[in-house]
Amino acid sequence: MSEPSATTTGIPAGADRSVMIVVSQGDDAATHLGGTIRLWSEAGWRVLCVRVTDDASDAHGLSADAARSANLKEFRQAAAILGITETINLNYPAGTLGDLPETELRGALVGEIRRHRPYALATYDPVGAQARGDMDRYAVARAADQAFGSSQSDLMHPEHLHPIADGVDVHGCFQRWYFGPGLSDATDHVDITSVIEHKLTAALCHRAKLNGFVHQMALQARTGGYRLSIIDQIEAGGSVKPLIETLLKAHGATVGKRCGAEFAEEFKVVTFGGLGALLEWFGRPLDDQAS
Repeated sequence: MSEPSATTTGIPAGADRSVMIVVSQGDDAATHLGGTIRLWSEAGWRVLCVRVTDDASDAHGLSADAARSANLKEFRQAAAILGITETINLNYPAGTLGDLPETELRGALVGEIRRHRPYALATYDPVGAQARGDMDRYAVARAADQAFGSSQSDLMHPEHLHPIADGVDVHGCFQRWYFGPGLSDATDHVDITSVIEHKLTAALCHRAKLNGFVHQMALQARTGGYRLSIIDQIEAGGSVKPLIETLLKAHGATVGKRCGAEFAEEFKVVTFGGLGALLEWFGRPLDDQAS
């Protein structure tokens, strides 16, 4: 059963709900869905963010150890601004996830899902991640997608099953939220106009990563025979803020036009394994079972 066409989605109150976001690198939480994360937090959701790599290669002019330390600190700063309740760092070496056995990363995520028991699981769209050629993001997208199903089976990854007394048992997430560049078949838009400044402030926390990003843009431009004044100003010691605000606001405004909002983020949301119609036909809320 296919999901509905794209709609504007409001974040419901989530006093008893949690969402687990799985990203390969720390800044992706802020840049791709920072507004929605903030709205989840404001609505009372418990927001968990799993950062799979150590971000040791995402900087410019720093040693690997210095990059690792700076990126961890800045990831935690951004998480606090967005209202993320808990950060989880798996610390796989950046740039190596495509070389891992699929079962290893999947098992690690199964363990986190069973331990934290989220209502929703959010990660990159596997189709878009593959098309972009980013092996770390693609590996995370595939592993998280597989972990969604594997976490429900007591025959899968029994090394991540423990006695019920320890609180770790099979678990089924109710929703999957896919995001990222090249998103296929968006179903939902979230109006983030009220929290756009939180998103921008969180994104700008990632100073080490942004320095690396600017350096890469400068290299590409020079190879193509171009100079960008905004990049020249940053390399001369200017602020990166105008560039990042321009990029994030332009993307948010483009998505916003699709749903009548000033700024928005978009997702492919799959509820109840894509069989949501069964809930309409046969489902009853658990609170109604005794009546």
